[in-house]
Amino acid sequence: MCDSLDDDTWDAPFMEAFEEDTETFPFGTLSKTASHVTTLPSTTDAAVSLSNTTHSTIFVDLGCGVGRVTNRARDTTGCTAVGVDMCPNEIAQAQELANGNGAIYLVDDVFNAEAVIAALPDFTAADWDRVVIFIFLIPTLVNSTKFQALLGALLDKGAKLVSYCYHPDKWTPHERDERMNVNLYRRSL
Repeated sequence: MCDSLDDDTWDAPFMEAFEEDTETFPFGTLSKTASHVTTLPSTTDAAVSLSNTTHSTIFVDLGCGVGRVTNRARDTTGCTAVGVDMCPNEIAQAQELANGNGAIYLVDDVFNAEAVIAALPDFTAADWDRVVIFIFLIPTLVNSTKFQALLGALLDKGAKLVSYCYHPDKWTPHERDERMNVNLYRRSL
């Protein structure tokens, strides 16, 4: 399963959350539309390592929740870290947890990712090869035709994609961290 959560802790609440509307559990809030589950630091470290994130990277966490991944990426690498989430309360908490570290948080829909990235200060078309997109999103979103088209377009521009736990069906990862269940995708050169 994902990180250190045992099968009973992970599976039962997750499945129940999709039968009900929204419930909160010790490891996050789960619902049919947006599920915010805490990502462990070791997962972020694996994503940062696999994607070769450095201070010159633009690290974009789509569906960032309270910003744990975004803040850790920023704190450990000095990268430009951007968290995007549609929940204003989650973004407010993420900004508070950032404690002035320079991470950027935006309330927006993940489907607006291309426009959000392109609107970053001083961003140019030449910067796409510095972009790393991180996702830990529900499988129905990750595997929707619309979302995969968006991700594919970002990869075509030169961005890398790092997925945790739920990966795009029928996509072959460029690299994989089996232990942490993190995949890296990029267009072949």
